[in-house]
Amino acid sequence: MAVAEGYLRKNPATLLFTPRYARRPAPRIMTVDQVRQLFQILDVRERLIAKLAVLAGMRPGEIFVLKWSRLEADYADIQQRIYRGDIDTPKSARSVRFAALSEGVLATIDEWRALSVDNSPEAWVAPSERLTTPVAKDNCWRRDFLPRLKPLGAGMGQLPGHAENPQFPSEGARRRSACPRRTDGAHGRCKRERVHFHIA
Repeated sequence: MAVAEGYLRKNPATLLFTPRYARRPAPRIMTVDQVRQLFQILDVRERLIAKLAVLAGMRPGEIFVLKWSRLEADYADIQQRIYRGDIDTPKSARSVRFAALSEGVLATIDEWRALSVDNSPEAWVAPSERLTTPVAKDNCWRRDFLPRLKPLGAGMGQLPGHAENPQFPSEGARRRSACPRRTDGAHGRCKRERVHFHIA
């Protein structure tokens, strides 16, 4: 802005760079056993949220804005996201996609659907107490995830730096779970390899 308005001739930020030898924090990734333990200790709704993140590779903003109409027989139709309380379209064209759902995820969806107060097509899968809005990610994390995770130790219950902003899936899990959208409305099956779950 300063350069565009003539206050500076050059942008000093262009000289900034990160040295190769700079220390970078190593990502902490849950093991398969920890993922299994996570699924076992959570209630049904939170278990579904975790499975959509870990196994379907969905972002938190995509999960919390899901409506029942977007959950098909074996995939989730991702058309929206919620970001800082605002519901809009996903952040990129590639983010509008079908996310494949495994049998385990589908079983948890059926379990939560049977328990939900409102499972009509336009109802939120994870609603707030008022049912008219989706539950807030940070509230869900503080109230429903952290109390279950903390007794298991710092590796699962405490996130370095900022415990209230969890990073649910890895980009790798998201790529493996995405089903390419085709013009005829069909979707391709994807092969699942190892599932990674970033907690830092």
